[in-house]
Amino acid sequence: MLFHFGATTHFHDWRLVRNAWAAVDFFFTLSGFVIASAYYEKLRHASEFVQYAIRRVGRLYPLHLCVLAVYVGIELVHLLYWHAPDAFTGNRSVEGLVQSLFLVQGFTANHECWNYPAWSISVELWVNLSFGAVVLAAGRRFPLAALVIAVAFVAAIWWEDLWLDMLTPELAGALNDVASSVLEFTLGVLAYQLYAAFRARGLKPWAVLEPLAAAIGAYIVLHADTLPDLTLPAFCCGLIFLFAFEGGPLSSVLKTPRLVQLGTYSYSIYLTHSLYLYAFGLAVLAAAHALGIPGYGHAHPDLLAAGGPWAMDAAAALCVACTIGGSALTYRYIEEPGRRGFNRVAVAAGAVAGGRSYGRVQPAFPR
Repeated sequence: MLFHFGATTHFHDWRLVRNAWAAVDFFFTLSGFVIASAYYEKLRHASEFVQYAIRRVGRLYPLHLCVLAVYVGIELVHLLYWHAPDAFTGNRSVEGLVQSLFLVQGFTANHECWNYPAWSISVELWVNLSFGAVVLAAGRRFPLAALVIAVAFVAAIWWEDLWLDMLTPELAGALNDVASSVLEFTLGVLAYQLYAAFRARGLKPWAVLEPLAAAIGAYIVLHADTLPDLTLPAFCCGLIFLFAFEGGPLSSVLKTPRLVQLGTYSYSIYLTHSLYLYAFGLAVLAAAHALGIPGYGHAHPDLLAAGGPWAMDAAAALCVACTIGGSALTYRYIEEPGRRGFNRVAVAAGAVAGGRSYGRVQPAFPR
């Protein structure tokens, strides 16, 4: 969220904030680990895959649809009341809306259309479904299949110039992000396979490695924009494997109730924060107009600067607090009802297919 703040705050130029895009790489790697830990042993029949697919749609889609509906409402206000000539164009085009409705925008040139963070959710959904299909097809040979997929995408990223030159820059950038996401998800799956092998043999890494890994991670994030392409995915894979054992001092801190609660709301925070930032921008400009001061800075005309950096810091803190509070509500009234409703559909679909059904999955990490 701080990465997307468009204001002259004191933290705007901090490398930790400017390189916060690295969190998406971590997310896809963690997702591979969590999905594998929750579902790998449960995908043995076609009916189980149907249930799995319905559950994944139910986990990701309801909140996405609600946020998208809010954005459509905003654009209708622009069109009907403000008569904006650029309504439903550019990043808010009708074509982008259709792509967002089917969660395929992450694979297109205009991948950050409408709710711009949702591009990664579209990739996540289709990668999740692909994971289930590969598990079902490969059976017990799945670890080998995952390794082959990882190697193939490493090669695709290393030799990206051979295929990206054939595409437009926008589409090339989007597909490069997709390739990185697939690789990171697959590395997370392989990290789970290694973790399961260690647990089966009663092995676990030294707990003292957690602070060391965190320190290395901070260094990697600070220099993420200058390190080789595969450094970040490889490190995320190792970091998640290490912390999965939950045996070190940092794991004890991360398991405190407040941080677990924040993790519970993290999907809502991620998917709704652009709306809060939009409202924040309108509020800052309205306040600047009322006070008769510039809303944007002179040195950075694309950044809000009303009242100076301290005022923007305060506005940022308020916006973050509102986002977390609002995300608690969207989690309770949108995410959870949507998930439960789709889970009931999944169980019914499993019964119709004549296959086994399973109850609520408890993943290794909060999702």
